[in-house]
Amino acid sequence: MNHVRFVTCVTTLMFVTSATAFDGARAFSSCGRDRNLIALTFDDGPFTGRGGTERILRQLQGLGIPATFYITPAAMGDDDLELGRRCDLIRRQVADGHSVQMHSWEHKMIKPNTTNDAIVKDIARVGAFLHKCGANPNQFRPPYGVLSARQADLLGQAGLVVAMWNVSPGDTESKSLTSQQLLNRVMDAFNNYVGLGNSAVVLLHDHMFVHDERASFLPMVHRQFTSMGYEFVTTDECYRRCDSPICTGAGGPPGDPGVFDPKFYNGSTTAATGTRPADATPAPTRLSSSAPPIPPPWLSVAAFTLTVLFIYSQ
Repeated sequence: MNHVRFVTCVTTLMFVTSATAFDGARAFSSCGRDRNLIALTFDDGPFTGRGGTERILRQLQGLGIPATFYITPAAMGDDDLELGRRCDLIRRQVADGHSVQMHSWEHKMIKPNTTNDAIVKDIARVGAFLHKCGANPNQFRPPYGVLSARQADLLGQAGLVVAMWNVSPGDTESKSLTSQQLLNRVMDAFNNYVGLGNSAVVLLHDHMFVHDERASFLPMVHRQFTSMGYEFVTTDECYRRCDSPICTGAGGPPGDPGVFDPKFYNGSTTAATGTRPADATPAPTRLSSSAPPIPPPWLSVAAFTLTVLFIYSQ
């Protein structure tokens, strides 16, 4: 049996073991409307250089708030020593009570013509690595936020939630951005696209916190949103508080709407929290629970691990 055929078999196993009351895409870019919640998210880490992830963890611990880390193990090299250091940081993230999730192996864009096997193989590799480091991921944030509705449906059937965002301050645009300037960008995006009383999922990046100009940002954003009556949560909790399998709320990532494309809404999905597009199919009755049930992480992780063990044995 070649590895492609095996990956397909494991994908089927994931579908069978992970299927729940909702067999389709699960995705969010917020925690829904009318919720004073904010989720800080950090992509492309962990970063083992000076500052970076360690600075973030130290400050989060001091502030007593959780965050979510979307891991790209090979974003900055994948030699064994470096991967080992990243694994140590991931164990610390888990021990500190943060959520650790998947963001692809090396940040390659998933294109419309990317095959299902290629997607599953990449996610399986990341999932197996994170499991080895003590994490049990059940979310995937696509590189650059690009993912088609078909691909989101594939991941949903595998029991994974597609994680987007609705506040992007552009922290990677300039190394010279100060903490105050970055906070101003967060608040501009929040005020323009989200609005007071609605939830926010903020997109940030580990490696940008290596710069001393960012040293005060987390205390400042904590003080700002706490004064507005907001609760800091992980994206796990954020999605649990939403009342839809596909939860857009207010705001959202720019560019190709992908999974949030109005054409994707159909009778098999529940209405997204917030305003539905005018051309969307009328929503069926909402689920009675606060969010679609998410299968135990070990189911997907077990499939990931089997896939990777087989691939690397060839």
